[in-house]
Amino acid sequence: MKVLKSYIIGVGIGQIFYISSLMLFGISSQSLSNIASTAFLSGFMGVASLIYGVKGLSPLSRSLLHFVMILSLATGMVIYNKWLPLDYFLGFAFEFTVIYLLIWTLTYLLERRKINRINQTLLKTRNKS
Repeated sequence: MKVLKSYIIGVGIGQIFYISSLMLFGISSQSLSNIASTAFLSGFMGVASLIYGVKGLSPLSRSLLHFVMILSLATGMVIYNKWLPLDYFLGFAFEFTVIYLLIWTLTYLLERRKINRINQTLLKTRNKS
């Protein structure tokens, strides 16, 4: 059930980004194949997030595995849909990595802030006892 839920969430997030990109770049038509492949592969991107729940891996290992899985799926999506020429792969990989690192850093900082708040609350509760 967890895999299915992650897949559905991935499809939803993927379609939001897909439609936003179409509007941003003024693309007015897409094939059914483009839409279906984006939804299908986005679902697997959602499933890839389950790597963060795997015990026995360091946070760095989880993040690196997640990055490789997402980059592989995104590359497959770009190649299948012929959105970029194959000789632009290095540029695509670089841009993808920069965006991934920005999102990863933001997520890390937000989670660290949340953990610090929880720890402060626990410390205050313990001191009152």
